[in-house]
Amino acid sequence: MPTSQLQRATAGLSTKVASRVSRRSFLGRVGRLTMVMAAAGTIVGITAEEAFALQCDCDGRRCDAGCTGSRTAPSGCRTGGHSVTCNGLTGTGGQCPSNSVRCGSWSCSCSTSVCASGTRIWTDCCASCSSASSCRCVRDTDGVLRRTCCNKKCYVGGSNCSHFIRCRYAQCA
Repeated sequence: MPTSQLQRATAGLSTKVASRVSRRSFLGRVGRLTMVMAAAGTIVGITAEEAFALQCDCDGRRCDAGCTGSRTAPSGCRTGGHSVTCNGLTGTGGQCPSNSVRCGSWSCSCSTSVCASGTRIWTDCCASCSSASSCRCVRDTDGVLRRTCCNKKCYVGGSNCSHFIRCRYAQCA
């Protein structure tokens, strides 16, 4: 029975490991590695900043005290307050577009067909969007009209309440 190069390499590696490491030590290392990998997903959830992306002037959030002025979106935009994705806005995703900054992120559960980990991280990108006409509808990648520069937001690290959500992007954890 001929063996492939991969089978020979695997056999050689396992022989070397077996001669240097006891079974108990090997299983202990595998267990620790498994715990570290499981904890990594938890750390992502703990370190993600809160992103209240719908309206800046919702009651009860300390950061939003005095932060009002979300703009009314033009008719035709999908209701519910969600902003357009950065990919729908600029044609590229995975990062904030120029002249915008990350202003909060959160994680949510999703199908493993969307993200193998079952966790998706959304990040808001804020910009000053100085004129009222900046608030507009943009056709997103799924064909739905969504808002850009309409939802005002306070965020940790922001110097004042003058930023609007320009877009958001998602990544798998």
